[in-house]
Amino acid sequence: MQKNSIKKNTYAGFLTLSAVTITLFYFLKPENVILIYLLNLVFSFSFGPVSVLQWAMYTDAADYSEWKNKRRATGLIMAASLFALKFGLTLGGAIVGWSLALFGFVANQAQSQETLNGIIMLMSIIPAVFGLIGGALMFFYPLTNKMMVKIEEELISRRTEQTV
Repeated sequence: MQKNSIKKNTYAGFLTLSAVTITLFYFLKPENVILIYLLNLVFSFSFGPVSVLQWAMYTDAADYSEWKNKRRATGLIMAASLFALKFGLTLGGAIVGWSLALFGFVANQAQSQETLNGIIMLMSIIPAVFGLIGGALMFFYPLTNKMMVKIEEELISRRTEQTV
């Protein structure tokens, strides 16, 4: 782990840990109640920092944009990221509905074994795959701590020159 990539590595690490943890749900039986609670606890604590770091990385991207383009667009970047988040949640909900239909889910009826397996996969394997992909994509995130210090120093210098 590079010392100058703390946010990136922490984000990738916690996202990967949460993906591995949620994968384990696939192997649990309904009678493993204590293990279900323990895994849920580990998953929740490992996924929690991901959201916080995500927003910190958005603000780094806004500073990077200002540094590179010499134009402040923080509001636009934060609004676009919130739009993308809401769109992703909407699309994710739709995908769950489509997946349930694909697995043969019928409301208020006993479910077939295929449907039950599909529901279990929707709660374990499928989100884990996306978590692992997200963790792997962090290898391409270019904003390290060292680079952000340089960007912040130059932005402070630019802003000081503009006010004088």
